[in-house]
Amino acid sequence: MRRHRILEAAGRLLAEKGYAALTTADVARVAQVSKRDIYAAFGTKAGILSALISDRAAQMSPAAVLPAPTDRASFQALLIEFGAAFLERGLATDTMALTRLAVAEAENEPELARILRDSGRRPVTRTALRMFAAANRAGLIGSLNARSALRVWFGLLAGDLPTERLLGLRRPPGPRYATVRATWAARILLATIDGCPAGTPL
Repeated sequence: MRRHRILEAAGRLLAEKGYAALTTADVARVAQVSKRDIYAAFGTKAGILSALISDRAAQMSPAAVLPAPTDRASFQALLIEFGAAFLERGLATDTMALTRLAVAEAENEPELARILRDSGRRPVTRTALRMFAAANRAGLIGSLNARSALRVWFGLLAGDLPTERLLGLRRPPGPRYATVRATWAARILLATIDGCPAGTPL
C-alpha cells in the first residue's frame, strides 16, 4: 500500500512539475510518507521513476512469463491476449504522459529516456520475443526469424496509434477496440506466414 501511494504521488508530480523539478521531498509530502521510506523502497529519484515505468510495463503484457504456444490456436490466442493488453496499457493516458515527458525532457534529462527504454520498452519486447521464439520452436512460424515476425506483428498491431496518441490525435483504446485490433493483427500475421515459403524473411 505504501509503495503504491509513493508511485501514485510520483506519477502525479511528474505530470505537474517534470522530472528535473521533482524531488523526493515532494513525493514524500504528497504520498504522506517519510523520505526514509522512499529511500528504503527505491533509493533515489531515478529508482522511483524506474519502478513507476516498470509497473506500467508489467501491465502491458498478460504475464511476465507467457505459456509456450503448442499449436496455431494457442499461438493466436496469445497474440490476441498480449496485443490487447499492450494496446490498452501501452497507449493509456498515464503511460503516454510518461512518454511525452521523456520526449520533452530528453535533451536536458537523458536519464529519463534511458529509464523509459530500459524499464519500459525492453522488458515488453523481451516478453514478446520469447513468445515468438517459442512459437518458432513449435514449428508455428516455419523457419521465419522470430525477431522479424515480431516486428511485422507489432507493425500490424500498433500501426500509427502510438504517434497519434503521443500527439493527442486519438483517444486511448478501450477494451473492445483493443481486442478487435489485436484479433485482426493476429489473423493477418498468421495469414502472411502461411503465404511465405519456408525460409522467406519477413
